[in-house]
Amino acid sequence: MIRGKQIVSAKEGECWIDENGEYKPLPNLYNIKWEIDLGNSALDVLGSSLKVHRNFGGEITGSAEIYDNSDAFTAQLYDFIKNGRSVYFSMKLVSEDPTADVGKRIYTFTDCLVSNSTLFNIDASSNELKKTLSLTADGLIVGNEYNPMED
Repeated sequence: MIRGKQIVSAKEGECWIDENGEYKPLPNLYNIKWEIDLGNSALDVLGSSLKVHRNFGGEITGSAEIYDNSDAFTAQLYDFIKNGRSVYFSMKLVSEDPTADVGKRIYTFTDCLVSNSTLFNIDASSNELKKTLSLTADGLIVGNEYNPMED
């Protein structure tokens, strides 16, 4: 049975960006989600009426929303527009809820790129300015996992 102290608050987390060898916090980034598509293929096999499945590769993609109160990521996008240069970065995510007893999880997504972004936004119906990012990553480093749940 799961207990309340084993449930991690989704708001208790940190995001750090490394572009030039130094990690910097990015507190205005929120609603961050990373996914992997493993490229599963269905294959025919002799002697069976059923297909078998196998992964032949994968792709890591992400999305995030960011409060539009800084020029975070804008310089990277402008560098690509002006010079055709892609700016890669790493994103370290830390999930640690001090009220939960599961410890902390640290994932670092490496060789990340912004693949789509809102460049400019004004919205009279909104209380805050924010923009949406689509991301890709070429790798993942698992630095720490949650503690195993105890009964």
